[in-house]
Amino acid sequence: MPDTGLHVVCGNNYSLTSAWADWTAGLGPAQQLWGTAALRESGCSLSLVPVETDDVRQRLSRRLGYRLGDIGCEQHALRLRRPDSVLYSAAPSTFAGLAWLRARRLLSNPVVAVVHPTSFRGRGLDTGLRGYDHVIALSRVVYEELVHDMGRAPSSTTLLPWGPELGFVGYRATGDDYVVCSGKTQRDHGTLLRALAGTDLEARLHTRTPMPTSGSAVTVATNAPYAQVLQDLQRASIVAIPLATVNALAGITELNDALALAKPVVMTRTRYVDVDIEAIGCGIWVDPGDVEGWRAALVRLSRDPGLRHEMGQRGRAYAEEHHNADAFGRGVVEAVAKAAERR
Repeated sequence: MPDTGLHVVCGNNYSLTSAWADWTAGLGPAQQLWGTAALRESGCSLSLVPVETDDVRQRLSRRLGYRLGDIGCEQHALRLRRPDSVLYSAAPSTFAGLAWLRARRLLSNPVVAVVHPTSFRGRGLDTGLRGYDHVIALSRVVYEELVHDMGRAPSSTTLLPWGPELGFVGYRATGDDYVVCSGKTQRDHGTLLRALAGTDLEARLHTRTPMPTSGSAVTVATNAPYAQVLQDLQRASIVAIPLATVNALAGITELNDALALAKPVVMTRTRYVDVDIEAIGCGIWVDPGDVEGWRAALVRLSRDPGLRHEMGQRGRAYAEEHHNADAFGRGVVEAVAKAAERR
């Protein structure tokens, strides 16, 4: 492994500590590491910020809407940094306070972040985002908002798709048995359940809170671990991604699993997802809240195993060529290297 001499302090957001443990044990895919494995493989030395356990700092950060970042995480990062360090976070809110300091030349270390939806807008985080030396946008719409609406320079703003680790051992289909909805955030489970109620399709839903269902064909699992979620996805005939909002980037984690597992997708139409499942031929878009549209798409696919197989294979081929964790990792390495040049 080459030694670049570059030190990167990684914010511990999106459960990065547990993601590293799972990936090392072969229990989770590399995309959950947000490019940090690629940084290490490129020769960077890494320091991972420990999980914040101080309730006072956590409450203060939440009360401020993370306008000053995750204060405890930032304090850890400042202790771990060296003069040559780049500070990297998989969410802009984690190091927002450090980016604010950086914008005012009160911090010598460059700061880099991955930007997901536009949830930073209206929360004061847009000012912090201007202070980041480099940001990575996961969607073309987010990229355009950062560059054209916020005024970030294209040279310090990268559009970088976040795709799955195709070699992950867990991405092996074991069945073709039922509809699976594994996403727990910003999901329109109500529309999906109403669509399923008019069919005899078996389905498995994963949610954050318990919810009633009509009929014994639908099973709901609450806060199941990823191992259980993955087992259901491995046996899925169709992956359903009903979104409760189309004004933010949501559903991409579940879409990544479906592409890697070669499963067909039915998903709420949203301009924030750059993977055009219909153009690729790996799925069907449905308009928001369209119960009949959902029912028709699910029934159509359930009756045609050949079509399901073809769609799954097209999705996997697309991921292999355009949308995978290796490409994302290379982009993170490039973004961090560019930021390091601004020390």
